[in-house]
Amino acid sequence: MNELMNHITKEATLSSLEVAKMIEKQHKNLLSDIRGYVEELNELKIEPVNFFQESTYTDKKEKQGHALMSQRKVVNLSLTN
Repeated sequence: MNELMNHITKEATLSSLEVAKMIEKQHKNLLSDIRGYVEELNELKIEPVNFFQESTYTDKKEKQGHALMSQRKVVNLSLTN
């Protein structure tokens, strides 16, 4: 698995593409779920930027797509619930 280092917090991060592959879910469906999490965080007055950061990727066909980066500890918490 390709771990990236978040240069702001120096913590290991995962992309939504990596998480989708780990949990065997289509990336677009995972992004939809994450948007729901962000809405819930907003309702609780918690800044989602602390959990998810916007990102992009380039696929095999050289097409750019939308992705999100998250700290590994946030992903681990989500997967255990």
